[in-house]
Amino acid sequence: MDRIILFDIDGTLLINNTFLPNVEKIKFLIKKLQRNNFVIGVCTNRTMNKSLLKIVNFYGLNGPIISEGGALIYKKGLLGYKSINRIKKINELKYKLKNILKEFIANNKLNVSVKMGNKVSKKNIIINKDRVLSSTLYLPKFIEKKVDILIKYLQNNSEIRGYSVSQDNYHNLKINIFKDNINKIKTIENLYYQKSVIFITDYEDGPLPEHGKMLKVFSVGLHKEFNNYCDGVFQNYGFGIEEILEKLRRNV
Repeated sequence: MDRIILFDIDGTLLINNTFLPNVEKIKFLIKKLQRNNFVIGVCTNRTMNKSLLKIVNFYGLNGPIISEGGALIYKKGLLGYKSINRIKKINELKYKLKNILKEFIANNKLNVSVKMGNKVSKKNIIINKDRVLSSTLYLPKFIEKKVDILIKYLQNNSEIRGYSVSQDNYHNLKINIFKDNINKIKTIENLYYQKSVIFITDYEDGPLPEHGKMLKVFSVGLHKEFNNYCDGVFQNYGFGIEEILEKLRRNV
């Protein structure tokens, strides 16, 4: 029976966009588990790009990449990762958002422009150009007081009905837009229902500063083989991951 480990990235494999202090021990344990037929991949809100591949390759992962909050699935083959989704070449959401944001700027008399890109700007609202079935907005700091108003404006706009709009867990100047009917756990269940999966993610309950300090484990799949790992919350900053992987290695 296939056994699969999936990691979230932000707040789990990375803390504040930095590798964990015990990263070499974690890489060692990942290799040990892979030798015992574990498939190890990621399930993240991030989009598929060079930055994400760099993280996956750094940890030496051999499993799938589930990106954009569960919207896209990439399987690893001989020639690299290939999407199993049917994807339109044009992400219409980007262009709808661009028009909505222009209306918001005009209504609020803001001196700011809307651009497509993937880097934060001090002067512009940036729509992430790499995302396929979701979107991320990066806001300049000088409109920080308008974030809550902008989120409500987007939530009430009929042009993007069917999407959830929320402030990012780690960056208060970042807004995420995901499809309502898609989430990480649901995607993992649909993909691996007949298998045993353990999903390790950051514990997001509580105020923003607490995110990334604790880990939560989910046992997914028909057999629920990893249910005994799901009790309680593990310490983070890498030590929780090490503890979980050590337990898995001892019980192989």
